[in-house]
Amino acid sequence: MKHSGIVTALFAVVLFTAGLGLAAPAQAELPVVDGHLWAASSVAEKRAYLIGVANTVAVNRALQTRRGKLDPNAPNNRFEKALNAGTIDRAIEQIDDWYSDNPGRKGDPVLGVVWQRMVKGR
Repeated sequence: MKHSGIVTALFAVVLFTAGLGLAAPAQAELPVVDGHLWAASSVAEKRAYLIGVANTVAVNRALQTRRGKLDPNAPNNRFEKALNAGTIDRAIEQIDDWYSDNPGRKGDPVLGVVWQRMVKGR
Protein backbone atom coordinates (compact mmCIF):
# COMPACT_ATOMS: atom_id res chain seq x y z
CA MET A 1 0.00 0.00 0.00
CA LYS A 2 1.27 3.43 -0.83
CA HIS A 3 2.00 5.91 1.93
CA SER A 4 -0.90 8.07 0.74
CA GLY A 5 -3.26 5.10 1.20
CA ILE A 6 -2.23 4.75 4.83
CA VAL A 7 -2.71 8.47 5.41
CA THR A 8 -6.10 8.31 3.70
CA ALA A 9 -7.18 5.37 5.87
CA LEU A 10 -6.13 7.09 9.07
CA PHE A 11 -7.83 10.29 7.98
CA ALA A 12 -11.04 8.35 7.24
CA VAL A 13 -11.04 6.80 10.70
CA VAL A 14 -10.45 10.19 12.32
CA LEU A 15 -13.26 11.74 10.28
CA PHE A 16 -15.57 8.89 11.21
CA THR A 17 -15.00 9.27 14.93
CA ALA A 18 -15.05 13.07 14.79
CA GLY A 19 -18.22 13.02 12.71
CA LEU A 20 -19.93 10.98 15.39
CA GLY A 21 -18.76 13.31 18.11
CA LEU A 22 -16.52 10.63 19.57
CA ALA A 23 -13.19 12.42 19.41
CA ALA A 24 -11.83 12.24 22.94
CA PRO A 25 -8.61 12.75 24.88
CA ALA A 26 -5.90 10.19 24.21
CA GLN A 27 -6.37 8.46 27.56
CA ALA A 28 -10.07 7.75 26.86
CA GLU A 29 -11.09 4.28 25.77
CA LEU A 30 -12.06 3.95 22.12
CA PRO A 31 -15.71 3.02 21.73
CA VAL A 32 -16.64 -0.27 20.14
CA VAL A 33 -18.65 0.32 17.00
CA ASP A 34 -21.77 -1.75 17.59
CA GLY A 35 -25.20 -1.91 15.97
CA HIS A 36 -26.47 1.13 17.87
CA LEU A 37 -23.62 3.31 16.65
CA TRP A 38 -23.79 1.72 13.20
CA ALA A 39 -27.50 2.52 12.84
CA ALA A 40 -26.90 6.12 13.93
CA SER A 41 -24.16 6.56 11.31
CA SER A 42 -24.55 7.98 7.82
CA VAL A 43 -23.58 5.93 4.78
CA ALA A 44 -20.46 8.09 4.42
CA GLU A 45 -19.46 7.32 8.02
CA LYS A 46 -20.09 3.60 7.49
CA ARG A 47 -17.93 3.69 4.37
CA ALA A 48 -15.16 5.51 6.22
CA TYR A 49 -15.25 2.95 9.03
CA LEU A 50 -15.03 -0.04 6.67
CA ILE A 51 -12.32 1.61 4.57
CA GLY A 52 -10.36 2.24 7.76
CA VAL A 53 -10.73 -1.40 8.81
CA ALA A 54 -9.76 -2.65 5.35
CA ASN A 55 -6.71 -0.39 5.23
CA THR A 56 -5.61 -1.38 8.73
CA VAL A 57 -5.84 -5.02 7.77
CA ALA A 58 -3.95 -4.34 4.52
CA VAL A 59 -1.13 -2.69 6.46
CA ASN A 60 -0.95 -5.72 8.74
CA ARG A 61 -0.79 -8.03 5.71
CA ALA A 62 1.97 -5.93 4.13
CA LEU A 63 4.00 -6.15 7.34
CA GLN A 64 3.50 -9.93 7.46
CA THR A 65 4.62 -10.19 3.84
CA ARG A 66 7.67 -8.00 4.43
CA ARG A 67 8.69 -10.17 7.39
CA GLY A 68 8.10 -13.39 5.46
CA LYS A 69 5.40 -14.48 7.91
CA LEU A 70 2.26 -14.24 5.77
CA ASP A 71 -0.43 -16.67 6.87
CA PRO A 72 -3.39 -16.47 4.44
CA ASN A 73 -5.61 -18.17 7.02
CA ALA A 74 -4.86 -15.68 9.81
CA PRO A 75 -8.04 -13.85 10.88
CA ASN A 76 -6.78 -10.47 9.64
CA ASN A 77 -6.07 -11.87 6.20
CA ARG A 78 -9.46 -13.58 6.07
CA PHE A 79 -11.06 -10.20 6.94
CA GLU A 80 -9.18 -8.55 4.08
CA LYS A 81 -10.28 -11.21 1.63
CA ALA A 82 -13.91 -10.90 2.71
CA LEU A 83 -13.91 -7.10 2.55
CA ASN A 84 -12.24 -7.16 -0.87
CA ALA A 85 -14.67 -9.74 -2.24
CA GLY A 86 -17.32 -7.11 -2.93
CA THR A 87 -17.91 -3.42 -2.74
CA ILE A 88 -18.00 -1.30 0.39
CA ASP A 89 -21.68 -0.60 -0.32
CA ARG A 90 -22.38 -4.34 -0.48
CA ALA A 91 -20.60 -4.81 2.86
CA ILE A 92 -22.72 -2.02 4.38
CA GLU A 93 -25.84 -3.69 3.03
CA GLN A 94 -24.85 -7.05 4.55
CA ILE A 95 -24.15 -5.47 7.94
CA ASP A 96 -27.40 -3.48 7.83
CA ASP A 97 -29.30 -6.67 6.90
CA TRP A 98 -27.71 -8.61 9.75
CA TYR A 99 -28.73 -6.02 12.35
CA SER A 100 -32.20 -5.83 10.79
CA ASP A 101 -32.52 -9.63 10.99
CA ASN A 102 -31.17 -9.65 14.58
CA PRO A 103 -32.75 -6.62 16.31
CA GLY A 104 -31.98 -7.99 19.77
CA ARG A 105 -28.26 -8.01 19.01
CA LYS A 106 -27.63 -4.31 18.38
CA GLY A 107 -24.94 -4.45 21.07
CA ASP A 108 -22.84 -6.84 18.96
CA PRO A 109 -19.72 -5.19 17.49
CA VAL A 110 -19.74 -4.50 13.75
CA LEU A 111 -16.47 -6.42 13.33
CA GLY A 112 -18.18 -9.47 14.86
CA VAL A 113 -20.94 -9.14 12.28
CA VAL A 114 -18.36 -8.86 9.50
CA TRP A 115 -16.72 -12.03 10.83
CA GLN A 116 -19.99 -13.99 11.09
CA ARG A 117 -21.65 -12.75 7.92
CA MET A 118 -18.78 -12.11 5.53
CA VAL A 119 -15.82 -14.17 6.68
CA LYS A 120 -17.31 -17.35 8.14
CA GLY A 121 -20.38 -17.19 5.93
CA ARG A 122 -18.31 -17.49 2.75
